[in-house]
Amino acid sequence: MKKKIALLIAYVLVFASLSTSSSYAKTLSQKDLDITWLRYQVVKEEDKDVDLQYHNSLLRVFNSGRYGYVDKTGKMIIPFQYEDAKDFSEGLAAAKKIFSKYAYINSKGDVIIPAQFTKAGNFSEGLAYASVFDGRGKYGYINKKGERVIPFNYTFAGDFNEGFANVKDKYSKAMFLRRDGSELKEFNYAQVFPFSEGLAAYQKNQKGYLNSQGKQVIGPKYKYAKEFSEGLAAVRTFSGNYGFINKQGKIMIPEIYSDANSFHAGVASVQKDKEWGFVDVDGNEVATFQFAHKLGDISEGLALIEKSGKYGYVNRKNEMVIPTIFDKAYDFSEGVAVIKKGGRYGVLKKPIMKVDAMATTSKLKVDGKSIGNIEVYLIDGHNYFKLRDIAKLANNTKSKFSVSWNEKTSLVSLNKGQAYKALGTELKGGNGKNKIGMVSPSRVEINGKEKALDAYLINEENYYQIRPLGAALGFDVEWDSASGTVLIDMNR
Repeated sequence: MKKKIALLIAYVLVFASLSTSSSYAKTLSQKDLDITWLRYQVVKEEDKDVDLQYHNSLLRVFNSGRYGYVDKTGKMIIPFQYEDAKDFSEGLAAAKKIFSKYAYINSKGDVIIPAQFTKAGNFSEGLAYASVFDGRGKYGYINKKGERVIPFNYTFAGDFNEGFANVKDKYSKAMFLRRDGSELKEFNYAQVFPFSEGLAAYQKNQKGYLNSQGKQVIGPKYKYAKEFSEGLAAVRTFSGNYGFINKQGKIMIPEIYSDANSFHAGVASVQKDKEWGFVDVDGNEVATFQFAHKLGDISEGLALIEKSGKYGYVNRKNEMVIPTIFDKAYDFSEGVAVIKKGGRYGVLKKPIMKVDAMATTSKLKVDGKSIGNIEVYLIDGHNYFKLRDIAKLANNTKSKFSVSWNEKTSLVSLNKGQAYKALGTELKGGNGKNKIGMVSPSRVEINGKEKALDAYLINEENYYQIRPLGAALGFDVEWDSASGTVLIDMNR
């Protein structure tokens, strides 16, 4: 870990002359960018809208009529031999050779589950949907051993999320499946959508939300109802604009936006008067709005922006970091982004971005108890807490979670409901001095599913914005402005 941090600091020094206290002072030029150009076709001509991202350090690419996988240097790792192939998920990918059926392979190309499926999905929460029937066949679910753990009785099947998968039975009745195969169907809706933060959207002429007991908690009154993220969901009525509601259906951010995306890393991209910018969870417009055709979600500190058919990247202040010079570009994932320019695809390495982390005087109360010896930093107006401090405080509460670190893959794994094993470095406080932080290169998964969370690396530790972290892990965060205190409820 320390070697990796030393390398990151070296990169920061290279880019330091381009940075201000909290963001880049100027847009990087193409010569400043680290791009590895690929010598492959990458995508089929008819699959131009496919989302290209690295998973398990591998990118699925198309070349000479077959799919294979390459690493971040463009080196072929798994040969081009598949008629069809899917992205890696939870260590496995579905792949199909010509005149064969889908099998599941690992990152070395070894067959883990033999070819037997006519359709095959990605693994999520340890299960993947699959079918052994031709045509509009029936779906069921398999585990990572290839065992059929949920019968193949469904005409539609989605991924598992928060313990539920949305499916349809042979009569096209929409329902949810639990991981044990039991059905949640005590409702009558035309369609249901995946769970997120305990609620799932449904459609019955109009859209609303139901809970994990199948009970309606927000009535059907929306034309569009997006997933809950960081405690809020973007919604739009048939006659109005987009706004954001909380889990009780109360409007928290006014319905003034012509388009809106879900919250990621503390902000949501929104459109107003044909211009795009970001709002935070309190409804503050935290960035200068600018004309663009589309502004994406913050992913690893940067968001994809499209202007006049060209693509680049902005930071959370909507400041241009990587210019709109690409013919096509995709979100950053695992420290890189796939781009296309002049007919060639390439792998763009994310520039290291540093920030000023201001030591804050904010106080903390957890379940009504004042907490001392807590090191908190203010970055762009938001409080960032050390992950392991919060894990230690959450132990012996309903919100407890474990933390593990995989240095090889830069993956932080959090498991809700598991006890945290302390290292002895928690809750030691700081020296009250400001620090230099950098956007964390680490990825985060919660109960095996990757989650976009805003994090900075300070003193070799990951610090997370507390409110999105709470929304992801299940504890409430409030701010008492009168006393300057962050209030956390771990036992809601």
